[in-house]
Amino acid sequence: MSKRLILCGTTAKRNPDTVEPYVEVVFRIVNASMFYIMSKSVEGNAYYRGYNHEKCYLSRTPVIADDLNFFSLDRASLGDLKVRQFVPLAITDNIAARGGRLKVYFDEVRFNFRFPGTAGRTEFTWFGDEAELVFPESDPTEEIGKLKKELLNWHAKYSSEKTDDLNARARAENLAVELKARISELTRPDTSLRGRVFTFANDVLAFLKERNCEPEWETAPPRPLLSDQVVAVDLPALQSLSVANHDALAQAGSDLSASQKTMEGIHYGYERRFKNRLSDLLLELKEHGFDDFELERNANAFPLGRYYCSNIRKIAERLTVVWSRMPV
Repeated sequence: MSKRLILCGTTAKRNPDTVEPYVEVVFRIVNASMFYIMSKSVEGNAYYRGYNHEKCYLSRTPVIADDLNFFSLDRASLGDLKVRQFVPLAITDNIAARGGRLKVYFDEVRFNFRFPGTAGRTEFTWFGDEAELVFPESDPTEEIGKLKKELLNWHAKYSSEKTDDLNARARAENLAVELKARISELTRPDTSLRGRVFTFANDVLAFLKERNCEPEWETAPPRPLLSDQVVAVDLPALQSLSVANHDALAQAGSDLSASQKTMEGIHYGYERRFKNRLSDLLLELKEHGFDDFELERNANAFPLGRYYCSNIRKIAERLTVVWSRMPV
């Protein structure tokens, strides 16, 4: 916020004909923010440089030259912040007698302001600048002309920066619209026959992954049926089985039952989600001259054993082959 308070110029004038001599410094500032600002307090001390260039601090803190020690400035406005710095009379008289000049530095003086901000930010600090006392004092008309010229330059610079910001924002918004249109175009599903073949193959493979249909199911040797195990055990041997053997037999039957339920789930899940879709897709492929014997053979060959995963995977792989042969 302090960067929006722009210093346009500084003037200083001594006032020795008072009980306490002081220097009146005027900081011409522009409030380039969007908020109305009000002074809160002034802290710190000004200083001047001695003969050895050391800092010589003034004992009194400067005050705002107003009956209420108050300063305010509307937004986008130019105003004069008048500051009264009390100085020993000997200092200014000594400079005036020698026809020289004296610089008083206010860069360590903190001007605290308030403004109706948001998100808890309602205060900021602005630091002053150096002010030069010249003897004899210069013509104020000339100084005013310089300040007006500098103010016009600041207005021109501010207008140019504002125009550049608006142009940059317009370019960014146009680019965002173009990118959104491009992303929408790239992510739009391909509804052509070739695109639907590819989508169907991907859906089938995703279904197999969802059902944990791993390749080892296809190569694992078939488990003996429970009926075969019972036939292989005669009655006397069965009567002599221990409790542990009975548990093992029950576990074998339980494993077989779980495997059958898994295979049935894959079978009926495929029929519900893909059987009719595949039939329609095969007819449409034939209609456009893309029939494939291997695809039809795998689509119609579904044994009731453990080869569901293998046949379903072959359908997806064969659809991928058909897709690769179709023209783009």
